[in-house]
Amino acid sequence: MKKIHNITYSLVCFLLISFLYSCGDASLSGNATQSGAGLTADIQGESSSKDRLNRAEYVAGEILVKFRPGTDATTIAAINSAIEARGIRQLGRVGIQHIKLPGGMPVEEAVSRYKEDPNVVYAEPNYILRASVTTPNDPDFGNLWGLNNTGQTGGTPDADLDAPEAWDLSTGSANVVIAVIDTGVAYNHPELINNIWTNTGETSCTDGVDNDSNGYIDDCTGWDFIGDDNDPTDYNGHGTHVSGTIAAEGNNGADIVGVMWDARIMPLRFLGVSGAGDTADAIVAIEYAADNGAGVINASWGGGPYAQSLYDAIEYARTKNVIFVAAAGNETNDNDVNPAYPASYDLPNIISVAAVDDDDALASFSNYGLTSVDLGAPGVGIYSTVPVFSYGTPVILYSSDFNSDAAGNLPSGWASGGQNDTWSVTAGTGVGGTNSLEDSPAANYVSNTLSWAGFMTPISSVKDNRYMLSFQWKGYVDPVTDDYLNINYSLDGISWDWIDWTNGDTGGVFVPVSSDAFTVAADMFSNFYFGFGMESYASGNYDGVYIDDVLLTRESISISGYSYATWSGTSMATPHVSGVAGLLLSYTPGLTYSEVKNIILNTVVPISSLSGKTVTGGRVNAFNALLGSTSPAAPSGLSASAASSAGQINLAWTDNSTNETGFSIERKTGAGSFAEIATVGADVTTYSNTGLAEQTTYTYRARAYNASGNSAYSNEASATTALNAPAGLTATAASSSQVNLVWADNSGVETGFRIERKTGAGSFAEIATVGANATTYSNTGLADQTAYTYRVRSYNASGNSTYSNEASATTLAASSGGGGGGGGGGCFIATAAYGSYLAPEVNVLKDFRDDHLLTNAAGRKFVELYYRYSPPIADYIARNEGLRTLTRIALTPIVYSIKYPSVFILVPGFILLTFMRRRFTLK
Repeated sequence: MKKIHNITYSLVCFLLISFLYSCGDASLSGNATQSGAGLTADIQGESSSKDRLNRAEYVAGEILVKFRPGTDATTIAAINSAIEARGIRQLGRVGIQHIKLPGGMPVEEAVSRYKEDPNVVYAEPNYILRASVTTPNDPDFGNLWGLNNTGQTGGTPDADLDAPEAWDLSTGSANVVIAVIDTGVAYNHPELINNIWTNTGETSCTDGVDNDSNGYIDDCTGWDFIGDDNDPTDYNGHGTHVSGTIAAEGNNGADIVGVMWDARIMPLRFLGVSGAGDTADAIVAIEYAADNGAGVINASWGGGPYAQSLYDAIEYARTKNVIFVAAAGNETNDNDVNPAYPASYDLPNIISVAAVDDDDALASFSNYGLTSVDLGAPGVGIYSTVPVFSYGTPVILYSSDFNSDAAGNLPSGWASGGQNDTWSVTAGTGVGGTNSLEDSPAANYVSNTLSWAGFMTPISSVKDNRYMLSFQWKGYVDPVTDDYLNINYSLDGISWDWIDWTNGDTGGVFVPVSSDAFTVAADMFSNFYFGFGMESYASGNYDGVYIDDVLLTRESISISGYSYATWSGTSMATPHVSGVAGLLLSYTPGLTYSEVKNIILNTVVPISSLSGKTVTGGRVNAFNALLGSTSPAAPSGLSASAASSAGQINLAWTDNSTNETGFSIERKTGAGSFAEIATVGADVTTYSNTGLAEQTTYTYRARAYNASGNSAYSNEASATTALNAPAGLTATAASSSQVNLVWADNSGVETGFRIERKTGAGSFAEIATVGANATTYSNTGLADQTAYTYRVRSYNASGNSTYSNEASATTLAASSGGGGGGGGGGCFIATAAYGSYLAPEVNVLKDFRDDHLLTNAAGRKFVELYYRYSPPIADYIARNEGLRTLTRIALTPIVYSIKYPSVFILVPGFILLTFMRRRFTLK
């Protein structure tokens, strides 16, 4: 067998030399490294024990800095630039610099940074200063939690309108007219008298002449649409309470203050003493307000179904640029399901208001509606102005004890009717054994009764009087089955309805009852009839009622004084919003109704109790509304620059506004149209637009915005994105003189790639270029056991991309004796041919090298020459599939001759012997 190996060795050497073949270890592991690992660091926050700046309020994003005398502008600019701040202005002769900080930088950090600079004398926040009058001197201001909630009622501090903050900007204006369409106004109340509207078109209030030709004579302070006269005095108190919340005079040292310290309340009365009124009077009141200069209508009332006429009146007010603020209602209803008008009319000038309490909870009584109620406002425990009433001597309109009426008959002048009617006078059943009026004499009332008994002489209505009905009754009217003793009214003496009621068991004794319900009838109608009724249902039949000592009177009402009271309701929430609307019109005159509404709705404070319950999910906030009422100043100095990273352009601009909500950024490509691509918050002055196409020109513009609208646009700025850089570069040592590179091609428009290399800590230098779409390169002719670092970038006619990551590899050790040792060197041509140094054919050749070539001088010389000249040939073969195939065909016999030497000798020998035998036989 040894002889066979020697023969094989000689033949193989011949073939190896013919193919310039030799082999070695082409391991890809262990020596290649890739640069670009990230760095991490733990950042420790300030110790909680470290001194802090005074926490007084200051302007966010701004500080004031005093530089040392002699500090030049270049130095100041450099100090500002170090933290990306900019100077806004120099303040007067004292030389203070007003500095704008970059977005997101805390004021405390900036102050600390500036103080560290030796050129700075001091740095401090731009503190907010407030005039003393922003907290009014009205002694009961502390009772008004809705304006300034300090927790004084046990509620949540700051659950309020932020009125003192708003008053820094405006306390109102006599030029703003708010119509209170309600029960009238006690316009001589000391807190209101100076804030009542005066019709300057009327030259006299007593001459009986319509001087301004508006259809109303001597309407100097509004109009009473119930009495159709020029005295809209409030004989209920509701309209006065509403007016005090809107505009009780502020800072006058007396009692309370309204949302507006100064305004003009237009009193328009269409609700009477009882608080009731009709749609017709509401319509003409709305038209009056719209025609006579009101900018806001407060409508703290509602009721009745959808009325197109009332809708049309509010729409008319819209055409006169009037905002209509309406109470959502107090029935705990979802107005989306059960509309409450006028608040639920779908008109753009209506703001529908729910009530919240001093904890920012939705009031237990308040209506709500995700699509029909706009926002909430303080409406629980609201302290405001009211009149004090006195009543004149009662005028008796009817009186009877039924003692002069015969038993078994109706009282004189009475009639009865209805279902199961048995009304009559009975003897011995009244107070003290006298007569009484009974519904079911000598028996229980029966089921399904709906009967009436009434006095058939109409009662004349006198306006501004209180009507009182008093009587005594005994009996048992079952409350469990909803049976009632009704107090009835009628307009014609034929059709009767209840206006009040009572029921229960009096325990066999007479009890007194008093009701002022007929005041509603007197408010609504010129005359009415009164009486009683019995109403029962299918079960629970009892003794019924005995009525005695009936007395109906009326009393004139007058205002004897002025006071304050605490009331609750969406009626009390609504004037808070009307007051904010008035502040907006005083702070920014000329706003349209839609602008007023949008500003109020867009500047609410979100609260959880209104989330999913109202359109905005928030509570009205006066301060936010005023801040958002003027359009912000436009940004300037917009710049655009392509970032080094692929597909990114960085924008920067100057923020010239102090009241923006944020900035809107728009972009266009080439000659296309601008479209908004992003918004950023207030005080932000940079934006990075990523994910862009490479080598594309984009143009940008920006503008500030807030609730009132947008600023003008900044200048336009353009930039062209960079060529995309290759990525994922790897470097692998292939031998003692070769490193192979591989990368990802991220560009679609490159001409090719530039490859740079450095040795150790040296400098990079370009060593080669390859064409477009190439992703590999083999760097040959290198020194053994040397570290090389590479980077790659794409290029085309417009320039270069940024560099890829850096990647390093160390070449392998050269074989001992100049020809490689066992495990040194590389099977370059075989690896190129078979595609991997791990291929079994390559391993056969490696073993042959180590066992036979490197064991003698001639073999070692051959390996040395091969290592010197074969790498370029191997590179060329690797890039050409045809050459790889031919090389494999050429190498395969060699591989098998090494692996199976017996077969290599015996098969050719057998073929030779067979050939010779046949030859000799033929001869």
